[in-house]
Amino acid sequence: MASSASKAMTDVLLCDLGGVFFDISFERAINVWRELGFSQKEELTVGSVLTKEFFAFEAGKLDEQDFLAMLERSIGWFGPRELMVEGWNSIYGSVNADVVRFLLDLRGAGWTLIGVSNTNPIHEPVWRARFGGALSVFDRVVTSIEADSSKPSREFFDYTLSSQPNARPVLLDDRLEIVNEARNVNVAAFHYDGPERLSRLSVKLLKREDFTCASWLESQLD
Repeated sequence: MASSASKAMTDVLLCDLGGVFFDISFERAINVWRELGFSQKEELTVGSVLTKEFFAFEAGKLDEQDFLAMLERSIGWFGPRELMVEGWNSIYGSVNADVVRFLLDLRGAGWTLIGVSNTNPIHEPVWRARFGGALSVFDRVVTSIEADSSKPSREFFDYTLSSQPNARPVLLDDRLEIVNEARNVNVAAFHYDGPERLSRLSVKLLKREDFTCASWLESQLD
């Protein structure tokens, strides 16, 4: 018979990086491109950037040069490619202090903390260099590049939790479509939309309340 220790569940918080742990905005990239003046498009929008090719790039299904060529076409870029990439890498803001406090509270209560990110080979070195010190709050960081799959696929979560066989995972993400899809693969997921509800979620998780029905528990935060 297995010992009670071997059956013990480990509470694991999967915290999305861009949009939750630190601020990102593709409007920043668009503003840089406008200021540089090398785009033939009069109106640049986030939709010009967040194309199906972008998501394929972050899922490892499109290589870097093909992605950059697509981006040049999408935004009508006619200047030096390195300046376009400079704008592309300007999306980052600051670390969200409310999320850091939330993570530290969970760490103090014995939770395992894993940062998770759908990212790409251009952006990853930038955010790792910019936020390297702050990322030390996590036990580890897993990216779509490392996992060879992206959130919210079952493959991504299986890879991320492979070293935690008795994990009871909770995902915190700013994209509702990822939250909803994660629940479909048995990951309790909560939508991050700012500090107020996050504080109430912290209370629930620290009490080890049953969060297997994440949609019901999240409704109790409003």
